[in-house]
Amino acid sequence: MKFLGFSFALIGVLFMTQCVSVPPDSRFLINSLSDEEKSKVICDKGILMYKSQLEKEENFQVLPEIKEYFEVALRFDPENERAEEYLVKLENFVVSKVEEKIGIAEKLLAVKKPTEQQNFQLAYAVKKAYDLDPENEEVLGLKKKVDTLTNELIDSYLKQTQDDLAKIGEKDSPEERAKKYMSALTSCRKALQLNPDNKEALTEKRNIESSLESIIEEVLKIADESLAKKDYKKTESSLKICNEINKNLDGNYTKDVTELTYNLYYGWSQAFYAKKDYNNALAKIRAALRAKNTKEASALKKKITSLKQGSDFAVSFKKWMAEIDSLITKNEYVKAYDQIQSLLGKTGDKNYIKQLKNKEKVLKDKLQGLYTEAIKLYKQEKFNNAIDLLKIIVHIDENYEQAKDYLDKAISRQKLIDSY
Repeated sequence: MKFLGFSFALIGVLFMTQCVSVPPDSRFLINSLSDEEKSKVICDKGILMYKSQLEKEENFQVLPEIKEYFEVALRFDPENERAEEYLVKLENFVVSKVEEKIGIAEKLLAVKKPTEQQNFQLAYAVKKAYDLDPENEEVLGLKKKVDTLTNELIDSYLKQTQDDLAKIGEKDSPEERAKKYMSALTSCRKALQLNPDNKEALTEKRNIESSLESIIEEVLKIADESLAKKDYKKTESSLKICNEINKNLDGNYTKDVTELTYNLYYGWSQAFYAKKDYNNALAKIRAALRAKNTKEASALKKKITSLKQGSDFAVSFKKWMAEIDSLITKNEYVKAYDQIQSLLGKTGDKNYIKQLKNKEKVLKDKLQGLYTEAIKLYKQEKFNNAIDLLKIIVHIDENYEQAKDYLDKAISRQKLIDSY
């Protein structure tokens, strides 16, 4: 970023040299760089403007300025291929954009009963084509066709601006006033899109923006007062108004709105944290961090996340314990045991461990009964049935040696039977 600032400063100095005397420090700056370096800096600035002003914003009025950057760059270094490349790109851009705008205009002219929006799009397309190539005969022909329509649209937008302003009353709330001013500003800006030099529209725009600045400062003050009282919902309502106004003021109050956003959601998160409402606390601290990434907010998020996980585990633990009870009731001892072991691996909480160990004991207390039944089945030479029970016992208690011995015996006897 420092180099970018330096580059812009250098460009200003370089252009100054062509028309006025230059202070000694600036002269030193110029002389310290080679012509190739100066050319590169100027060309880079032109490329930046090309991408931001032309490609992104379609601000065609800066075309002559951008072209000059590349031409000056070539005067310093005739071998600057990037400058040559962008001069060609600039010419091609103009040709393709003019064709595009003419195409849009002709398509809209063919509409029999156009809407107000379609009429605006038509007038705007012709204006943009004219900005790009004011000597193009086809563009001049289109301009002649839509000049009357363009003027009518501008008049209607200015009238709508006045109508919206007339609706503003002394008893209106800041939010109501803001909405009416923003509606008026939208109409006013439409007029300026069709004619950026319209004096009436420019005057109205300045006045409306000034009024919106007063309102946003008023609402920011109200928001601070609400926040001091920990009335978070009221503060959030004020924040929403501020966000809308700030967008209409081209982000001039972004710093203030960002600060309010952070303070609101950080404070709100703390309030939910104190109530142990970790879900809402986490949502609010995330909103605070989106506005501004601070150490205090990150630390609070870490605390909330940890406690939330513990809280979520507590809720789930009750559900899991009920499932274990249900499995034991259904004699699905292996599944119950496996779930107990899984939960023991997930927690280090002594209370949870104690509850799980108690359930494990309940299961192991049933093993003697299973073993007695298995031996009975073994003696009846129902080896497959005995094997099923003995496997359950060994799965739950691998140190149950008697069950292990009889399991081996039962498997051997069953294999002998199966071999006949």
